[in-house]
Amino acid sequence: MEKVNQFSIRQGVFFGELSYTLGAEEAAILQLITGENANALAQWEKLWSSINDYEELPFSCKELMPSAVKKIQSNHAEAIWAKNIPGHADFLSGLPRYTWTKNQYIIKQYQVIAAALENEQIEFLALKGVCEMLDGNELALMRTSRDIDLLIHEKDWPTCQKVISALGWKRYLQPLHIRLVDNPIKPHAETFQNAERIFDLDIHFTVIPGPKSNSERFTESLWKRKVAAKNFPNLFIPCISDRLIISVANAMGLHNWLHNHTTKYLFDSLAISQRMNQAQITQALDDGEYDLQIGKQIKHVLEVVTQLSKNRDEAGPIGHYAYTKIVSKCILTQIIRLQILVTLGQMLLTQGELIKITKFIGYKFLYKIFIGLPLKGLAYFKSSPQKKISIPKRHSQFSIQLFPRSRN
Repeated sequence: MEKVNQFSIRQGVFFGELSYTLGAEEAAILQLITGENANALAQWEKLWSSINDYEELPFSCKELMPSAVKKIQSNHAEAIWAKNIPGHADFLSGLPRYTWTKNQYIIKQYQVIAAALENEQIEFLALKGVCEMLDGNELALMRTSRDIDLLIHEKDWPTCQKVISALGWKRYLQPLHIRLVDNPIKPHAETFQNAERIFDLDIHFTVIPGPKSNSERFTESLWKRKVAAKNFPNLFIPCISDRLIISVANAMGLHNWLHNHTTKYLFDSLAISQRMNQAQITQALDDGEYDLQIGKQIKHVLEVVTQLSKNRDEAGPIGHYAYTKIVSKCILTQIIRLQILVTLGQMLLTQGELIKITKFIGYKFLYKIFIGLPLKGLAYFKSSPQKKISIPKRHSQFSIQLFPRSRN
């Protein structure tokens, strides 16, 4: 029987270690994109082996599909690779061209925004997908992009908001229950949308997801290490070591685990690291540990993506825990909430924001209670039923390891 690869990434939590295991389709599409050309068709066949309809494909694989199709088109005739795809997927042959065209439009729109910010003497940096496009990363032009990520100094926020509003961007309107009470854990970015709704604009104050205070030191260092983009030398981006740190931090973010974005950031980590020399990787390890205490995570992710590209499963769980428990997305959500409570407790001890934190927790508690009460007339507003597609059940990709044991 053929061995099934079990690629996984892991990180420490309060009570042990939490692991995310790539699904078979996720591993196959990453190996297809990053592996040898000779193995592309075999990975393409593996990707579709258990899929009967395109909609059954995990969301994380759909995000990487333009790169996968581009790779398979470059190495095999359409008559060969198209035999493997299921129904309702005839559009795939045109996906790379569409993605490339959309990303060219994103670059043009970024230049418009950049010119407006420069006129107001606002310092800014491009982040993530648009950053890689500006720097000439060919893989980035096949990357599914849903937004422009842009970093500014928080002191420039009032002026920046006026500038982008004049360009037709409006602040994303959050649901009423989120806006009623001020969240003491400030977000690291604000989202804007325009009338076209082709992509969003995210204005960042820090670069790492989560509370701003968790990455303020790294953000300050990042400004000092900025470099000019290779294809657009008048525009600035983080240095390549910092871009690797950002990708790994996103790959390790539990919210990204929960919402199935992890595979994309593993792909980014590999695509960026392949353009780095050993000195730059060492710098990323040192800076990541000093600013964010994630040096070990960076090394771990690099090991996993390297084994993925070589199609060798040598990055499984360490096995130094006495108990392993498979957990659901619901449990992962509770772990995230526990982390939020710990963060609130730390704020309470260090900043003394008792009133604000008490109001926030009390409001969230009351909202959870009353939002479930049945209200007459709501049935009138329910949307009409839509066609349901049978998605195959998959084993949970999350597990917790508890009770560390001796390595001897």
